[in-house]
Amino acid sequence: MNLSDISDKQKALILVSGLVALLLIFILSMVSLSNKNNTLTAQLEREKVVSLSLLKLQDKVFYLKLSSAKSKSIIRNTYHKAENKNIHIQSNNRIVFSSPSMLFSDVLNGLNTLKNKYNIVAVEADIKSIGGGVVNVRMTFVHP
Repeated sequence: MNLSDISDKQKALILVSGLVALLLIFILSMVSLSNKNNTLTAQLEREKVVSLSLLKLQDKVFYLKLSSAKSKSIIRNTYHKAENKNIHIQSNNRIVFSSPSMLFSDVLNGLNTLKNKYNIVAVEADIKSIGGGVVNVRMTFVHP
């Protein structure tokens, strides 16, 4: 049996059947994608709620009031790798840290740790490159 043996009516029926099958596959694909989209949208909404809750909670996080001596100790421990470091209390809540030679990455990691863990922040920084990722640093910190 070849194509010429099939009547025009049967050819039309096969063509219509093929189009109906393609349409059915398309509709099923769209339904599946729509269900997946609804699932992802619901998941996104839940994650937005969690994210907003975390932001609100972050605003309520409080840091213990630190003495200057305790803050100085925390800064010293954070920058324990620094060679020839000098740390002194400048005023009531200002602490000056300096080192003639330390890795710049250690400076950045320390700043991140001090801010996020203790809310000790640098308000002044003088950082000069010595070369090879090593810097001469002088920073003034304030603490809660």
